[in-house]
Amino acid sequence: MGGERDLPRIIFYGSGSMARALARMAVESGFEVAFYDRDPSRAEEAVREVGGGRLIDLASAYPGSLVIVATPGSEAGSAISGMAKLDRPPLAVSDIATFKLGLINAYEKLPRSTRACSMHPLFGPRARLKEAHWVALVELPGRREDCHWLATIIDRMGLRYFQVDPETHDELVGLTIGTSYTLGVAIAHRAKGLGVSPGLLEKHMGTTYRLLHLLSEAVASDPPHLVEEIIGNSYTRKAIERLIESIERVLRDPAGALEGQVNRGCRDPYGALYEVVEGVIARHC
Repeated sequence: MGGERDLPRIIFYGSGSMARALARMAVESGFEVAFYDRDPSRAEEAVREVGGGRLIDLASAYPGSLVIVATPGSEAGSAISGMAKLDRPPLAVSDIATFKLGLINAYEKLPRSTRACSMHPLFGPRARLKEAHWVALVELPGRREDCHWLATIIDRMGLRYFQVDPETHDELVGLTIGTSYTLGVAIAHRAKGLGVSPGLLEKHMGTTYRLLHLLSEAVASDPPHLVEEIIGNSYTRKAIERLIESIERVLRDPAGALEGQVNRGCRDPYGALYEVVEGVIARHC
C-alpha cells in the first residue's frame, strides 16, 4: 500500500462487540470505517463509541470498500450472497464467523473482481494485547492471492496472521474453541447440580479448578447464539467425542496417558498458572 489514500474504507456489516473492537484497531491504524446494522440504533451506538459513520444505503457505499461481515454465523452466508447481487459489488469481502466451511457456497457467488478471504480473529473483544494474538486468514478455493491482499490490511492493523484452508481451520477450532466452550458450560452445569452454596464451592477451589471456573463464567458471558453456534458445530461434536475417549483412557491408566507429554518451554508451569489466576482475581473478581 502506498499512502493513506490507498487504504480502503472498511465497512462492518454488523456492529457487535467484536466488530467494534476491530473497527477501533482499524481507526487507530488510519482506516476510515463505517457500520451497517439491521438495528440502526446499534450502528449509531457503535459510531458514538468508535467513530466513523453509519450506513443506511449499503449499495451506494460498497464500491472501493472492504466489507467485513460481523453477524452471527447463521446470518453471514445470506449477507455475503446478497453482495453478489449488487450492480456494483464491493472491492473485497471478508467475515469473522467462527466456522468457515458453511460459507464457501456464498463466497463462490461473488464475482472474481471482488476479493474474497474469510478471517477469524482468535481473540475476544476485550483482549488488551493485540500483538499477543493471531488472526487466521482462511483461504477460499482459488482465492489465495485475495488472502495475501487482506494480509496487508491485517498487518497494518498491527495483528499477527497466518493462512489456513477452511477444513483444517474448522477442525482445529472445533478442538480448541469448541472443546473449551463445551467444558465451560459443562463445568457450570455440574457445579449448579451439586446443591452447595457458591461460597462453599469457592472455598474448595484449587488453582486449576478456579481457572476452569473462570472459563465457565467467561463462556456464560458470551451471547447465547455464539455459544450455541460453537457447541452445536459438527467439528466441536467430533472433538468432544475424541476427548471422551481420551478421558476414558486416562481413567484406565493415568500414568500411561501422561507419557510423552511435551512441555512447550514454560520453565515453571504451576508458577505461571498461579500468576494468571491470582492476577485475574485481583483485577476483575
